[in-house]
Amino acid sequence: MLHVTCYMFNLGRFYFSKKELFLLLSALMLGLIVYLKYSISFFDPLKLLILTIFTFLAKGFISTINDTPLLLVFLISIFLTLYYPLFQVIIFYFLSFFFLKFFKAI
Repeated sequence: MLHVTCYMFNLGRFYFSKKELFLLLSALMLGLIVYLKYSISFFDPLKLLILTIFTFLAKGFISTINDTPLLLVFLISIFLTLYYPLFQVIIFYFLSFFFLKFFKAI
């Protein structure tokens, strides 16, 4: 049985964790969906692409070890796009990121 202990992938000088690789692949797929004008049930692909880009920007400010709360905020904000406009979801996203940094949760 093969057991992989490395959770980081490198691409030249860049290192990606599994979560970052997931975000990268989802951003590429969402970009393709927006470009081809497909629709996803219940979700607006452009809103999801914008949230994914904001998550990439936010992940640049924290270490890879502490990014689990940020991923949870990202998942919650995806489901908030079902009920609230994108501007309110972005405000929630950045306020929650600010309070996580303020209370030193990340």
